[in-house]
Amino acid sequence: MTATVLVSGKLWRSPERKTSTNGRPYVRAIVRDSAHDEDVWWTILCFAEGAQDELARLGAGESVSAAGEMTARIYDKDGHTRVGLTCFADRILSAHKPPREARAKAPAGNGAEARSAAHDRDEADNGDPNDAIPF
Repeated sequence: MTATVLVSGKLWRSPERKTSTNGRPYVRAIVRDSAHDEDVWWTILCFAEGAQDELARLGAGESVSAAGEMTARIYDKDGHTRVGLTCFADRILSAHKPPREARAKAPAGNGAEARSAAHDRDEADNGDPNDAIPF
């Protein structure tokens, strides 16, 4: 079973670019969510190109939010039962902006196409603002 989550926290160490066993590139990061009574640790895996680039440019200690599907697994470590949480992120958000020249070269990934299509759809649906629809 999977669920969609929004994970926010600080990067424990700098994200790593890796390649899966079937040859797909991805970025892996560990995020510590300290918003609760005890820390919650997440593994963030990004296979989406725009999200990979956004996550990979961040460094250890930076704040980040990741949205995507999550999985949980139970495992045993040193005689203690633990839960491993993983977010397969397709969206990454950080308050840290990339350098200006990197923004100009960056692909319009990370949801830009979807936002543009939604804006175009809304523009097409918004006929006359003074029409008879009462809302």
